[in-house]
Amino acid sequence: TKPEVAGIQLGGEPRILQDPADGVEAEIRLDKRVEIRLKSNPTTGYYWRLVDPLPVGLRLMDERYVADPAPEGIAGSGGTQIFLFQGDRTGQHDLFFSYQRSASDVAEARRIDIEVY
Repeated sequence: TKPEVAGIQLGGEPRILQDPADGVEAEIRLDKRVEIRLKSNPTTGYYWRLVDPLPVGLRLMDERYVADPAPEGIAGSGGTQIFLFQGDRTGQHDLFFSYQRSASDVAEARRIDIEVY
């Protein structure tokens, strides 16, 4: 028999949301993880910031930036910011991100709804 059942997230692999649109909804099981990947180019001064408060039911496990491959000598290429969360409490949890240089210079905002079940 197969070691998996449709709709159930098994093992340690997170659910990945690749550059999700504003208002996207996703589900994860309790104690499982979701990875949110947002395209970014910090060489412009902009970066994605997780806006407080962090929902009680999601725990931020990791945040990092991965640069896209670029030819040698090319400056200013972008990459991806990666946010890894774990579901700690069942319910609907909203994450708010802003792509900004500073609090007064916000280029974009996104809300991502995560349901932990």
